[in-house]
Amino acid sequence: MYRKHLSTSTYDDHNSRLLFKQTPDGYMSDEDNLYILSNETFENSIKLDWPPPFESHHIDMCVFDSVVNGILCVYQGSGSCTSTLFGQTVVLWSPSTEEFKVIPNGSIEHLILKAFPPGTVFEELPIIPTFVGIHGFCYDPVTDDYKLIRRFGFSLNPQNINDDIVSFWQIYSLKSNCWRDLQVQVDMPGNMGRTVDFAVNLHGMCHWLGNVGTIVGEDELVSFNLSDETFIRTPLIHVDDGPFIVHLVVLKESIALMEMDDYGGYLISILGELGVAESLTRLFRTGILPDIQEIIGVGKNGNIFYVTGDEEIAKYNLNTEMIEEIGVRG
Repeated sequence: MYRKHLSTSTYDDHNSRLLFKQTPDGYMSDEDNLYILSNETFENSIKLDWPPPFESHHIDMCVFDSVVNGILCVYQGSGSCTSTLFGQTVVLWSPSTEEFKVIPNGSIEHLILKAFPPGTVFEELPIIPTFVGIHGFCYDPVTDDYKLIRRFGFSLNPQNINDDIVSFWQIYSLKSNCWRDLQVQVDMPGNMGRTVDFAVNLHGMCHWLGNVGTIVGEDELVSFNLSDETFIRTPLIHVDDGPFIVHLVVLKESIALMEMDDYGGYLISILGELGVAESLTRLFRTGILPDIQEIIGVGKNGNIFYVTGDEEIAKYNLNTEMIEEIGVRG
């Protein structure tokens, strides 16, 4: 059994590359491996060495969903991939050139004072559970800059750290090499605890799936505009009641959602306008994807990559509706 993280990126018109992370269970569970598969049939497999900040210790490694101009956002923490304890190491890394940049953690003391002013419950807490999660990695063409979006969360309840969370948002600029606070009037939903397909970039904006409550299906699309640093929230209307397995992807230069149905297929919907829930248009259902365990990525040419029960990676093409086994174990 393996745990997988896969991102897809088309570097040019003739050479598609597929990036995936593999973590074996058992005695090698402290060893996260990263591979690139190339060519149309993905028969060329290359194991990548993690950048120097992770050379001696690469467990609990995460690769953010978005691949930007061949640059990866790689991070490591002491918690889950999308809600790690503060102190995580974040690196921007270009595997092709082997260049990397370690992102500074920045200061959080002023955020603690905002969350817990003197004379409040802050003084009564033995510890302050603190979480930080990367929600966006993108390129700003206006300022020719690479930027990261992160959310801080401070829990008021040490016994249940998922309750009573006070959150703040920050943005990092590669040019200035520092973090600064974002002015948010109403708290924006954080991601849904996902490690794959919860965030995409499109048209100068970062988008992610956010959870607004404890009820399954109470989800929103949260979009952050780099040009004016504003947030847009789009409520999501799900197809059916019951558990939802939702993937956020880009199809034909549009934001799209993929929802698993009760029959082993997926319903694909396109969002017409940010902020307008009713503009989510149902396009079609895929055929049944036999023995599907987990979708791990969507390519720009209409390929859906997933893992089968035999731990093999397969792809389903939306145009031809054909399934093809890649011949690589996840």
